[in-house]
Amino acid sequence: MRIAFITSEIMPYSKTGGLADVSKGLTNALKNYTDLICITPLYSNIDTSNFEKLNLEFDVYGERFSVFKDKHIYFLKADIFDRIYGYEDDEIRFSKFCFGVLELLNHLGDFDIIHLNDWQTSLLAFLLKRKNTKAEVILTIHNLAYQGITNKDFIDMFNLGWENFTFDKFEFYDRVNLLKSGIVFCDKFNTVSKEYAKEIQTPTFSEGLGSVISEHSYKLTGILNGIDYNDFNPEIDRHLIKNYTYETIHNKGFNKNIILKYFNLENNDVPLFAFIGRFTNQKGIDLIVNNAEFFSSLNINFVILGDGELSHIVEPLNKYKNIRVYTGYNESLARMIYASSDFFVMPSVFEPCGLGQMISASYGCIPIVSSVGGLIDTVDEYKNDKIYGFRFFVNHYDMFKQKILEAIELYKDKDTFINKSKENMKKRFSWDKSAKKYLEFYKTKPQKTVTKSAEIKPQEHDIPSYYIENRAHAMNVNPELIFVYWNVEPALIKKYNNLKIAVIDSNKIIFAHDIASPYGEYFLNYPNGMKKLEARIGIFDGGRFVDIIERERFLFKFKESAEIADITEFEGAYYGS
Repeated sequence: MRIAFITSEIMPYSKTGGLADVSKGLTNALKNYTDLICITPLYSNIDTSNFEKLNLEFDVYGERFSVFKDKHIYFLKADIFDRIYGYEDDEIRFSKFCFGVLELLNHLGDFDIIHLNDWQTSLLAFLLKRKNTKAEVILTIHNLAYQGITNKDFIDMFNLGWENFTFDKFEFYDRVNLLKSGIVFCDKFNTVSKEYAKEIQTPTFSEGLGSVISEHSYKLTGILNGIDYNDFNPEIDRHLIKNYTYETIHNKGFNKNIILKYFNLENNDVPLFAFIGRFTNQKGIDLIVNNAEFFSSLNINFVILGDGELSHIVEPLNKYKNIRVYTGYNESLARMIYASSDFFVMPSVFEPCGLGQMISASYGCIPIVSSVGGLIDTVDEYKNDKIYGFRFFVNHYDMFKQKILEAIELYKDKDTFINKSKENMKKRFSWDKSAKKYLEFYKTKPQKTVTKSAEIKPQEHDIPSYYIENRAHAMNVNPELIFVYWNVEPALIKKYNNLKIAVIDSNKIIFAHDIASPYGEYFLNYPNGMKKLEARIGIFDGGRFVDIIERERFLFKFKESAEIADITEFEGAYYGS
């Protein structure tokens, strides 16, 4: 299998965000199994002294391209690459890059897979299909919020044909949407976590592309990112004052003392919380800012490192005696914070994958994260195959505070805290594992199926896991299997004591049975698609099977009711619009 991986940034040559890390980590892992090359822009700040300059130049839409090579990576040089992103002509510059890539591919021979990344390379999906390429075109969406939207005169500028300026192709509210075109014209596309693939099919996370994603959902999957454990490894990390392993985790305290002195913080016996990331609404930094008084009242220390549009509201937190803010980015300092902290806070509003929770776990931290995207796929209090950590509902102030308090109580139980930290250090989300998933994905042949309207089939609902969070989670209740009988009005569902099936209609309990009861056995065996008992919910209407969905994607919302006030220890669920 021959693969061409097209990306707008790749470490260690260029970086504005996580895409650069993914491009490096994934391609290095894929190279162990297949023949792979990368193509990326040669930005003006990249040192080419050790590069090979190829005897190849060409003109594309007024730009002169030359080609350089370093190992398996091809660099396209042009005057338009004197900067990366954040400029009014971004869509024009990266579209020219796509035409340049198309020309370079003509010189490099045939490929089986051409792997695109985000809106900057999405135009290639259309260009390759127009060219009738034999290669399969894959598109990875790292963040749906960035789409490459520009004026419709773009169609004439690049001779794309007005017949393609339609709702089902390039057109987006009378403008051109490059990412949308990538979704339409690629053979398959994926997001960087399974949960985010579910989320982008909902109005909350679809960023205006709900209809096109729904239309092409048959070719969508989610593949979790990884991290490079040769890099993010406290045993060999050159940035650390004191290296350590899970067996010598006590040496982490040495780094903690250094960080506390650096930030002029006192008391190394109290837990150290940390946030490392962009100061933006997406990363939930405002949740930390708005709870500053709460943090200042606790017997803890909190270190915050990052930069961004909300720096002006974060920096004033330095006035508190136990909170310190470092504005800017310093890799060595970030590594030392990972290697010093006890808890790592990620209150993201949405998170396609997230790397901080994986990195911090590798250094023995316990993450406290919001229940979105890749954070759901990687962090859980109850599942041993995930990082041990705490989750809370997005922007849920009370639950967020509750999880902070639970973390402090965990810290007081030294033996349990150390054991959980050691367990996290052993967890592995490697790029090798991700690469194997991509190789499987490359080989799949998605088929669009049409279901007759009268035919009822088990199908996954598009409600994502972040809706699950409710008061029950704040009480450490681990959701069990629930079956729902649904009649005229939306059903209020309650699980209490050891009963696994509760049927409620219009807030009245009709019956409740244990899973082993005749009713439970009947529900479990109908239909066959419900065999995966630990992760499914069956929905019935008047005895007629309606739907089958994953338990963690069920819409949970606590609701008080007089009819059930006398029942204790239950979870609440409200299913409906």
